[in-house]
Amino acid sequence: IAGWFHVEPLLVRVIFVALALFSSIFSSIGILRYWTPHNMHINLGGGGWIILVYIILWIIVPAARTVAQKCEMRGERPDFSGIQERVKRGAEYVEREVRRGAAGVGTEMAQGVGRVIAFCVGIILLLISIPMLVALPISMIFSASWAYGLLPDGAFSLIAFNGSLFWFKLLIALVVLLPFVGMFYGGIKLVFNFKSKRVYLGVVIFIAWIFSIIGLVAMFSIAVRPYYGGVEKARKEISVPMQSDTLYIQYITPDEIPGKDLWMEANASKSFLAWFEGERQSLKAIVYPSIRIVRVESEQPMRIRLTGIAAGRRLQEAFIRADESIPAYTLQDSLMTLLPDVFSQNNKWQGNMGEVLVYLPQGKQVVLTSPYHHHFDRSAPRISKGNIRFYAGSGRSYYRDNWTHRDWSQWERKWERWEQRWER
Repeated sequence: IAGWFHVEPLLVRVIFVALALFSSIFSSIGILRYWTPHNMHINLGGGGWIILVYIILWIIVPAARTVAQKCEMRGERPDFSGIQERVKRGAEYVEREVRRGAAGVGTEMAQGVGRVIAFCVGIILLLISIPMLVALPISMIFSASWAYGLLPDGAFSLIAFNGSLFWFKLLIALVVLLPFVGMFYGGIKLVFNFKSKRVYLGVVIFIAWIFSIIGLVAMFSIAVRPYYGGVEKARKEISVPMQSDTLYIQYITPDEIPGKDLWMEANASKSFLAWFEGERQSLKAIVYPSIRIVRVESEQPMRIRLTGIAAGRRLQEAFIRADESIPAYTLQDSLMTLLPDVFSQNNKWQGNMGEVLVYLPQGKQVVLTSPYHHHFDRSAPRISKGNIRFYAGSGRSYYRDNWTHRDWSQWERKWERWEQRWER
């Protein structure tokens, strides 16, 4: 291989060792789980397959012993014209060496200084590229694993996105990593003084990087096509002529909230609830409109503003989708019920969001009664799941099924103590 590409055999061995190391790292932290399509099940098996390929090549590739075989190994013709060409190159080499010797000590010193500078530059390139080639893939993998660990399998398929997510991630990785691959190759060449006469690998890496950028821009332009029209809002305002001082809000939910993939947020001015149901192709996202409280003067009437937000491929489509995203509700005296948006493979999320803005005069109160009890002035919400009580507290909490095996009793006692202190 080194003879064919006119490089040092050490470079080929370094490449095999690097491939084996990187394959072991990627396999140990599960890169393929997060960077390949879900229907592909591939196991790298560490770097063992690289070593196996090296051994197989070592066995099956014949040794170049005769002159003809050595010519074929270097991609040269073993006939008379090829020998004549090699003799000519040898004569030119001797002539260059003679002229170099006649150039004197000054030229040799200049070449020595240049070699030292090239060596130092190569070391700097290696010191920059090697840590980045190790750190960047690992950071990409862990960020992908964090996203996939936070959301169930197939969650990203519920987003309106034209194109392949796998190729999109691959192009991003190439755009980020190829410059450092080029720096690594340049550092190797400068440090070991490699001179490739047949393949200019640096030019190939640069061209691949340019094509990766072009491909990423093109794929991004296609992927965001459903959002070309921008994000628009639609509003609807209603008055609340209720008799009591308390407005009760109820989320219309199934009989039982699922015990996993639950997202809830609740504090003195905001409440939000969403969860996932099903698996893979049957996966659904149940998203309820967020509730926001705006406190106004006591002489102002209570009113509610319903807002729908959505994107579209065209402006008119964005307006229509935003109007459809206005939260569905019923209002009867002091009880308001809200219905969720359901996103699936047939109804994908396209920037859709619903919001209920309650302008609350002083002396009035808002209480969320279902699926969890939350008084916007007094208490934190809680959900009971068997022997486990889940508190949202004053911030954002995410509830996964693998959390349910933990012992929450100590946190429950601490929370009750803090509630008692707050009440005092």
